[in-house]
Amino acid sequence: ENVLLPTGDIHIHWAQWFPDGKSLCLVGREPDHRLRIYRYDLERREAKPFTEEGVGRGLTFVSPDGRFVPAIGPSGTFALYPTDGGKPRPLDSIGPNERPARWSEDGASLWVYERSRIPTRIHLIDVGTGRREFRREIAPRYVNGVDSFNNFVMTPDGESYGWWPAIGM
Repeated sequence: ENVLLPTGDIHIHWAQWFPDGKSLCLVGREPDHRLRIYRYDLERREAKPFTEEGVGRGLTFVSPDGRFVPAIGPSGTFALYPTDGGKPRPLDSIGPNERPARWSEDGASLWVYERSRIPTRIHLIDVGTGRREFRREIAPRYVNGVDSFNNFVMTPDGESYGWWPAIGM
């Protein structure tokens, strides 16, 4: 059954379930404001922001325990944003041309890909230590016209993936 969820004036760019199934993580913006990330309570039918404005370009993924979301902040660098609204923790181990693709199964690491590189390189980065481990390199079967990996998602075990190419014109 389809249910329309009222979001007020928030224009939604991306949504993902919280692990508890009782909330949604929304990336969106209100008129005349910049992107930010919200927690949408399904029971109360309301969205409350947990980041400042200017956070949330690209895809974001809620950690398996529901406590963090990695996102690009106003400065253009990555940080872990606590979903309870606490102070973000910088993720210096993610480079400017990299993007998270998913949390690992244990929630201790992020799968990261190099957005503007063909073939792209996949790394597993420990969010506690910043240690990175190269895992694989992947490329589209046909690269004609493809100039980058626009969005890329993986399964938590890192074995399967999907992507949307950015097509050059």
